[in-house]
Amino acid sequence: HHIPDPSRFFAEAIRTLVPGGTISLIDVAHTPLARLLFGRFHPEGYDSAREGWTLDESAPLGGADQAMSWVLFRRDRALFEARFPALDVEVIELLPWFGYLLSGGLTRRNLVPGVLVPALVALDRATTLLNPAFALHWHIRIRKRP
Repeated sequence: HHIPDPSRFFAEAIRTLVPGGTISLIDVAHTPLARLLFGRFHPEGYDSAREGWTLDESAPLGGADQAMSWVLFRRDRALFEARFPALDVEVIELLPWFGYLLSGGLTRRNLVPGVLVPALVALDRATTLLNPAFALHWHIRIRKRP
């Protein structure tokens, strides 16, 4: 969501990746909780109705749009595949959210003592069915065709 021109990025990825090479990214998911938290309480934009794929770098925070991965790989998936036939979107998987929230997320303050980490991992496994509503991030893996 910080790449100013995703089309240019993927064209360069096609040029530089070896056949079978991958791009692996973790970005903001498009779940109800992610849209609420990132759309309302985060300083970067979250515009799932945006037009086009480029960011306005002159805007605050470089025009970052946390909905960009959803725009590229869900809403505009057919367009992405038409523009970049050399790339296969292999995986879009929602990541655990419960432990992430309790751990303090990206802050440097860990809210949970280390001895409770195994319990958090177990809770993350137990709440997997809730990921479509609550996951905050997803992992996307794209592979260059051989």
